[in-house]
Amino acid sequence: MKITIRLILALFLFCFLQACSPLITRTIVNTYPPLNETEEVQVIALGDESAYQYEELGTVRVGDNGFGGKCKYDDQILHAKREAKKMGGNIIKVVEHIPPHSKMIGLGYAYFPCHEILVLVLRHKNSGKIDRTE
Repeated sequence: MKITIRLILALFLFCFLQACSPLITRTIVNTYPPLNETEEVQVIALGDESAYQYEELGTVRVGDNGFGGKCKYDDQILHAKREAKKMGGNIIKVVEHIPPHSKMIGLGYAYFPCHEILVLVLRHKNSGKIDRTE
């Protein structure tokens, strides 16, 4: 009896913790060692163009996991920055942004309160290289 109660509580706790996290999907082309927490990740907004050379590391899609939670635009950007750091990227470029919306499911509409973004994870071409010309 105690085992089933513990199992039910563990399952409930797992579902509760999953409800607080966004749905994150990564497509990795290339990786570098992860960046540390103090390093900045630059954000290039949707429609802005960059004037420097960079290498594409992959994409990250941050969206709604179905339970809501912290999913404002700024929160989703922070999630994308963390994923970029894990891939070794120091720039994210927003290529798609879907604001909160209603979507028809079956015969009715469902409201999705979360922002969804797709970002391209980039790295400066000369990042991490040491200049030995002294």
